[in-house]
Amino acid sequence: MNVKIIETGKIETLSVYGKNGIDWATDFISDGGNKHDDDGNTIMDQASYDWWATACDKQQTIDDYLYSLGASESEELYNRILQEIDGYPDMEDALNITLAIISDHKLVGRIWGELTKDQQKALLAFASPVSGTDSNRVLSGPCIVDFDDHLAVGGRVEDDEIVIDYYAILYDPIA
Repeated sequence: MNVKIIETGKIETLSVYGKNGIDWATDFISDGGNKHDDDGNTIMDQASYDWWATACDKQQTIDDYLYSLGASESEELYNRILQEIDGYPDMEDALNITLAIISDHKLVGRIWGELTKDQQKALLAFASPVSGTDSNRVLSGPCIVDFDDHLAVGGRVEDDEIVIDYYAILYDPIA
């Protein structure tokens, strides 16, 4: 989809390619209400173009990941994503939630000790040690380390610190 930037007159391109290789950016952007120049280029201001360029990149990342999965796994993840974003009328929120779900999905089955220190630190920033029987917060002893709705790992709390063994496997507590 060609876009003419109002402020500069420069022609830019927005694209989102399906598995079949067809660019569906025009459908993604719902081009019906946009104005066009005599050459058929969609006309946008720079801020709108920048927003749509980011949205298209996010959607392409989502599509590429879903296409990389087997049919049943892709369908299962897609259905979970639809459940999670149901009720979010804002496209940016829906894209960001979807990317977070995919990011967690990529970590499922990974060994804790094989994550980078930065990955571990980022996950631990939102970690909550909970009981596997009643989901109450654990202050000491064995626990489930819950990172969010889509990612957890077995661990324990020692001296007010979360400890996760090197070979602990990350899993999806909802699956």
